Amino acid sequence: MIGDAGAEALAGVLGDCTALAYLRMNRNGISTRGARRLAGVLGECQALAYLDLRRNEIDFEGAKRLAKAFFGTSALANLRADASKLYGTHWIGARNGTNVRPGSDKGLPQILV
Repeated sequence: MIGDAGAEALAGVLGDCTALAYLRMNRNGISTRGARRLAGVLGECQALAYLDLRRNEIDFEGAKRLAKAFFGTSALANLRADASKLYGTHWIGARNGTNVRPGSDKGLPQILV
């Protein structure tokens, strides 16, 4: 588990990443603090098409920040998140019918944390 410190460190370099298209960070103990930091850089990562933050500790405030960032960037096509703090509710964003599924896009650069 990378927790908030790891999410914040990763957020610090995401803006410089030009090839990463798929980032899965589920079950990593990321709370609203880490989600806020990630949300702050989503617009800078032009290649990122899929972000998975399911099964973390993101509360409603963190979810709102991520959703706002998702709708504010054109590159990110899919955002997946849920957490016990959101009462197990899945919320998924997909833009323009684009659906990038894990395993179906083997050519995309990926990081599985």
